[in-house]
Amino acid sequence: MSDDDLRSIARQRLEKKAAFWKFLGTATVVSLLVTAVWAMTGADSYFWPIWPMFGLAIGLVFSAIGAFGPGRGYVTEDRIDAEMRRMTGR
Repeated sequence: MSDDDLRSIARQRLEKKAAFWKFLGTATVVSLLVTAVWAMTGADSYFWPIWPMFGLAIGLVFSAIGAFGPGRGYVTEDRIDAEMRRMTGR
């Protein structure tokens, strides 16, 4: 594998990590928003915001696997070089 190939893979890994953290922030805001709507509309005994939160959690699990699982953030040249060193052991 050439250095250009390794650099490309390292960049993809770092982009996935950055996307996960952005998605986590978005999911947190959406969860807080639907909970606030629930609370302001009476907060009856049925906690319906669990359903959108559940859907977001499923997406977060798959995003985390893609970012931190096998083959795995802000993308900078230094982080790309560090990722390449981890991949090659150099």
